[in-house]
Amino acid sequence: MAAKLFLWGFRGGGDSVVLLHTLHDLADSLSLTLHALHVHHGMRPDADADACFVERLGKTLSLPVIVERVKVDDSAGLSPEAAMRRARYAAYRLWAGRCSASKVALGHTADDQAETVLMRLLQGAGPRGLAGIPPVWGPYIRPLIELRRQEILGALGARGIPWVEDPSNRDPKFLRNRIRHDLLPLLAGGYNPRVVETLCRVGVLSRSLIETLDRVAERELDRLAVTVGDGL
Repeated sequence: MAAKLFLWGFRGGGDSVVLLHTLHDLADSLSLTLHALHVHHGMRPDADADACFVERLGKTLSLPVIVERVKVDDSAGLSPEAAMRRARYAAYRLWAGRCSASKVALGHTADDQAETVLMRLLQGAGPRGLAGIPPVWGPYIRPLIELRRQEILGALGARGIPWVEDPSNRDPKFLRNRIRHDLLPLLAGGYNPRVVETLCRVGVLSRSLIETLDRVAERELDRLAVTVGDGL
């Protein structure tokens, strides 16, 4: 059986470090060939240090690490977060093709999911928006999506594994950071101590609704559509 080839977006934070170690531990039993990809945005003074950390960890685990330096284009009127995300996913697609990778594993957690659902709720999203971050979307998989961030950091601490903190994750100019550090703790402390789990459940229910509607729509299209020339 041919080995599966996983290409992984490795950023050096706690979630990505746990994911790298987990995939490395499972590589033999699951016949995985791993490559780690670090996307260097060059947007922070310590970006070079993060890239060095990633390369050192790759050497420790005897894994190939690709550092892809990208230019973040904000000319389309995107927020800095959205522009960096676009650049990251372009790099993932590029290197997935170059390495013939079947999957791209990303380190999103349950906390990331809850933040996304709450942020979209505040922005007035419908069911597709409230579906949040898909655990599986095309080649992208998120193995940690049901784990809390504190569980992950606790596992790193217990094993004495270092990681890097991105200081921009505490910058209040970003909506996600205000939701993470201000709004979610307020909701957990004064309204629902399991608010993260509740928001994740909203995402699950919304995804289930969308999947059901898509199946019904596809079935009805097949049943009712009539081809006339080049149209339906």
